[in-house]
Amino acid sequence: MEYIAGRTAAQLLEGIEDLADKEAIYRQVAFGLGKLHRIPVPPRSRPAAVDGGMIRHSLFDDNKLLDITRLLTTRAASQSGNIIQGLSREPMVFCYSDLWLGNFIIDQHDCVTVVDFADASILPSSFSKFMLSPTQNELEYDITNWASDAKSGATAGSRILPSRTSKNDAEYQCQMDMGEEVKDNPGYCNVYLQVNSQSKSEGLKEWLRKNLHGKLATTQVNRNILEKERPEEGKRVVSELIEEAKKNL
Repeated sequence: MEYIAGRTAAQLLEGIEDLADKEAIYRQVAFGLGKLHRIPVPPRSRPAAVDGGMIRHSLFDDNKLLDITRLLTTRAASQSGNIIQGLSREPMVFCYSDLWLGNFIIDQHDCVTVVDFADASILPSSFSKFMLSPTQNELEYDITNWASDAKSGATAGSRILPSRTSKNDAEYQCQMDMGEEVKDNPGYCNVYLQVNSQSKSEGLKEWLRKNLHGKLATTQVNRNILEKERPEEGKRVVSELIEEAKKNL
């Protein structure tokens, strides 16, 4: 068994009262789920557990399914007003259904590791959406949209680095935010390096007094490339932002 450094989301939430800090942790959980949903599933894959065995999903009382048709028919008869049609036409996704906060480990660099895949299966996408529903888990926040956002990368106005917490806002001098799409350059978005309003650097505080918008540097990024997590693209963005920031300061 491999040791994973960090603390679980459940541990990090203990004693936290600040709503922004709580939301930041739940967003990291959603980010981890979104990444799992993006795992490529081979074409024409049939519903099955990730190890090829019986389907396991919290939707089913005993977590095991031998006859999916029989079970879905039974449920449909009792919940005729909420029938989901066309399951066979839905995309197959990597479905993680054990949404227990102790299964999400977050390290000091805000990297999320998901553990315990006993209840993970390849299933139609509705099964994944079902588990994200607030009525089907004990999470304090509705993370449905956040997990969906993780599939398409950061959205305009969202923080890229560091994660948005009161601790990070107090410790870091700058932050990197995703901007709007560039109208005359389809597929590209602006990325901003902004001075933290709580920066302790005298030089940055002086700059911020003269530039209330706080944008220290700007560059553009190909959103499609960024979503594929190409390390070289991330390095390019950071390098360009730093170089422009040096000129502006």
